[in-house]
Amino acid sequence: MKHFTLILCGLLLSIAAHAALSIESGKKYRIVCVNNPTGSVALGAQHNAAPMVYYLNNATETPDDAWWTVTRDDQGYTFSNVVTGQYLVYVEGRLTNEAGEYTAKGLQLTDDASQAEAHWTIVENTMGSVIIVNVGNSEQYFNLRTDGTFLMGTYGSANTANGYFLLYDEEGKSIVVDEADNEEGGNVSGESGINSAGEAWERVGLSDPVVVTTDLKDPVYYSIQNIRSGQYVGVSGTSLVQTAEPTTKFYFVQTDGGLNVFADNGAYVSTSFYNNYNGRRALSLSTGDTAGKNTWKTSFEQVLGYEGYALTKTDNMPDNDFLQSYYLSWNDYNLSSGRAVGLYDVDSGSTFVFSSSDARHVSHLAENGITVGQVKPSGFRAYVDTLRLGGKDLTYDRNAKAYYATLPESLRGGADYSDTLHVTFKANDARYSLRIGNNAPEAGTGAITIPAITCEESYTLTVVNEDTNEEVATAPLHFTFLPIVELTMPSCNSSTYTTGTMRVTDADIAGYDSTVIAAFRYRGASAQSYAKKSFAIKLRDAEGNSVDREYFGLRDDNNWILDAMAIDRACMRNRVSTDLWNDFAAYPWYRRNGTEKKARTGTRGRFVEVFLNGKYHGLYCMTEKIDRKQLKLKKYVAETDSTAAEIHGVLYKSSQWCDEVHMTIGTTPRAYDNNKRSETWASWEVKYPDWEEEKIDWGPLWNAINFITTSEEEYFNDNFSAYFDQPMVRDYYLLVELIRGNDNAGKNMYLFGYDILGKKYKKCLGIAVWDMDSSWGRNWNAADLYYTYDQPLSAFYSNFGLFVRLERSTYWSWKQLAAQRYAELRPTFFQPEALIKRFTDYRDLFLESGVTEREKQRWPTYHPDIAGDVTDIATWIERRIEFLDTQYGYVPPVAGIDAAPTDKPAVLAEGGQGEILIHATRPADVTIHTTDGRLVRCLHITQPLTAVGPLPAGLYVVAGQKVVV
Repeated sequence: MKHFTLILCGLLLSIAAHAALSIESGKKYRIVCVNNPTGSVALGAQHNAAPMVYYLNNATETPDDAWWTVTRDDQGYTFSNVVTGQYLVYVEGRLTNEAGEYTAKGLQLTDDASQAEAHWTIVENTMGSVIIVNVGNSEQYFNLRTDGTFLMGTYGSANTANGYFLLYDEEGKSIVVDEADNEEGGNVSGESGINSAGEAWERVGLSDPVVVTTDLKDPVYYSIQNIRSGQYVGVSGTSLVQTAEPTTKFYFVQTDGGLNVFADNGAYVSTSFYNNYNGRRALSLSTGDTAGKNTWKTSFEQVLGYEGYALTKTDNMPDNDFLQSYYLSWNDYNLSSGRAVGLYDVDSGSTFVFSSSDARHVSHLAENGITVGQVKPSGFRAYVDTLRLGGKDLTYDRNAKAYYATLPESLRGGADYSDTLHVTFKANDARYSLRIGNNAPEAGTGAITIPAITCEESYTLTVVNEDTNEEVATAPLHFTFLPIVELTMPSCNSSTYTTGTMRVTDADIAGYDSTVIAAFRYRGASAQSYAKKSFAIKLRDAEGNSVDREYFGLRDDNNWILDAMAIDRACMRNRVSTDLWNDFAAYPWYRRNGTEKKARTGTRGRFVEVFLNGKYHGLYCMTEKIDRKQLKLKKYVAETDSTAAEIHGVLYKSSQWCDEVHMTIGTTPRAYDNNKRSETWASWEVKYPDWEEEKIDWGPLWNAINFITTSEEEYFNDNFSAYFDQPMVRDYYLLVELIRGNDNAGKNMYLFGYDILGKKYKKCLGIAVWDMDSSWGRNWNAADLYYTYDQPLSAFYSNFGLFVRLERSTYWSWKQLAAQRYAELRPTFFQPEALIKRFTDYRDLFLESGVTEREKQRWPTYHPDIAGDVTDIATWIERRIEFLDTQYGYVPPVAGIDAAPTDKPAVLAEGGQGEILIHATRPADVTIHTTDGRLVRCLHITQPLTAVGPLPAGLYVVAGQKVVV
């Protein structure tokens, strides 16, 4: 991107990043590059060198032409050579001599110093040196070439040592002086202070430099000053411009994905400007709805000697306009007119400082250990040092200035709460005590009782001066029946893990909850576009090694997931669907035969409230992860000096639609290469073995897909159970149909093999579930699909080859098999009242915890009415089950009839040559199994005698009877 001309004439040296610069106008100085500290800038003609302006390196003494008279006037500084009187000037382009040697690049000599290009600005950087910027073209900086020519010229940036310089006087003193020696001072010089308007400011790098306004009738107002230009952000018409005085105040409001910034007239800072020539326009003020748009985040930046806070976009508007993209920041560039404030990549012009005279801001600084002037700090945290209830630290929300505590669910319904309150106060002359609401702890023991405790209303923490009986500070206290998860991280992305910390406070676990080291990354594909993001978590020790920890009575592991449920209006669809699967679905074959009794094909989880970097972040579900450990797959055996590596268990996850994910009938899956060591093949991801450290094998997945898409009908019928775990496929089919999971038939599922080197069922793949937000009457994008309660599975499974082939197979009688299983599940797990109760139980927990309203306030775009969506789900379930009852011919049992005894069995079976003969006295559903449990046929018998074959010789079980073929 091309930078626009920056007018630096008004640059105030008093606001440099650290100290002021001690430059005496008309005095001689030597210019030394930090990259070559033994040299100085001189004239090439004086030293038989080609460059016009030459860097004399390793000289034993300083020659006369290495001295420059530095003079200041209204335009900036000039540098005139002591020997020739010529001035350093910026001239665009390069010059070469007859030998083809460069004699100048940007920097030349002139006798006339009247033009702006002969003037320079000198600014200290964070390295204790200075950068020298041209006034006529602010994109050009002093620069020493590093190619061995020792050419002094200019360059378009100054971010390395060859762009950093020191100026020494004849006594050898540098112009960079300590702040204590600076008599000018400057109203934002240093780390914090009070400016001339009586406003408190700081530049220490706080994660929250401003107090977020929660009461719009009483905003916390700020002046916003640019560090590089020294100008304040003001308003001209509807545009943001730079002004010499703080004529406009701003305040900040939390919204989806970041902050909205409002001017004191109630209009918000907007990035929705017209994309004209080069797209550079001033930021403007707009009115209307701000939900989820025009959002900003703050970050502390140190760029080319300037230190301050950047205001960076977190949303795109519009999505295809890179000039208004989410990574751009406020900047002081001179745009189309005046000194506008516009958008640009973060650079030195993106550094700002926030100043406020509001006592809430002063208290915020005091809470972070920043004392400014003689202003007395106030607020709850100015008095209270540590605060624990029931042996657990209370969680503090820096945005709302409120505390949170978690309670065991056994207290739901208004039970009395009794435990101990421990508080220590900051050093002070007075004696203080603390009470919760009207409840004071017992002196000496700290025992406290809160009668009929509730989470739906907040309590007040009150600090009392015992000497005067005066209430000196208060803070809100919110209780919740959900565990609290606190995350701290410097940043986060979707590709690499960032190390931070995590603490899980669980009221059901006695004792103190410690903070642990954890690494984080964003989780999910389409979820990356949502402001409320999910997190993948890895627990570690100080050396970076994996550490297993158990939470909520779930598994002991180092991998955890925080599911944001952003697109789910009820915040529970995936959790309820997975809970249901865990309760009714057939176990994988190796658990059914007793081999791995703890294998699970769905995660378990617990709803929690998350705080991110000290701020309330919303309702999440903390869950286990589908991996080798969850499924109990056979472990990978690493190679040794004498043995090759052995791949046993395999795990694959589908991510995006394609023929291989659809298992499109009639298409051969594309080729794969195990040696590429790639995580992906054809929109499938390999999750085990570890593709980065171990050998992988796409073969089992490829073979299974190829079996579905290309096998002949007879081969398919005879071998389906060898390739797929049939009872699991049957139950997954019914789950997807029940919940109308249109994003889960092919996509968003796991396929796994227990042991591809095993003696039995080595080709057999099972199914594990995940990401079922698109269900129970809503689509993947949260669109209302409640009208779809009467759609069969075939209407929305996108021609998923696995299901299509089973439905077409007369051999498997799949619909009859599904109907039989549906009839088994319908009185229990698929009962409408039982299904609805799963949702209403979570809804009631959310309401009683107070999290429903907090989630609405924090993420109004995503979750405006959790309880209302559950009501809609309940209606949809009743209609859905009614439709499925008709589709599967289910008739609820009538007491006294179905239980009546019969004189003889309805079905008798006898073996024959390659077949089984079935005699029936009335219509019946009949299954044929091998003795090891593999389903061979599922039939609906309507004739008195039915021959079933051909069948391989062996022993079979038919309607509970053993038959020899």
